[in-house]
Amino acid sequence: MRTVADVKAHCQFLIEKGHSNEPAELFLPRKEAQRRRVNKEKHRRIVFEVDEQGYSEWHAEKERWLSLIPNKTIMLHAMVAVLGAVQQDTIRALGGEHENGYGETGEIHQGPSKDFGS
Repeated sequence: MRTVADVKAHCQFLIEKGHSNEPAELFLPRKEAQRRRVNKEKHRRIVFEVDEQGYSEWHAEKERWLSLIPNKTIMLHAMVAVLGAVQQDTIRALGGEHENGYGETGEIHQGPSKDFGS
């Protein structure tokens, strides 16, 4: 991911090419994540993009949880509690060795079996 210094250099290039009056916005992922955690706007919708396999897996898992906890709000709080209980080392191991979670081949590291108990 580009740094603020990289973006500054790109902005200088754009200004030199006559684009200084075009609308633009600086996006800082950590600041945006912080703003979302605070949630002053009281947003209630969660949206994220994944690959086709992740989409299918997420919805299958969500349906499994909803079959056990039919109230979506309570189900989400339960999912977040379970996710929060996972140790950081386990999360890193499931994500693989690479920062972005992908291996050398571009395949996501599946980690250990998904069956962590019944």
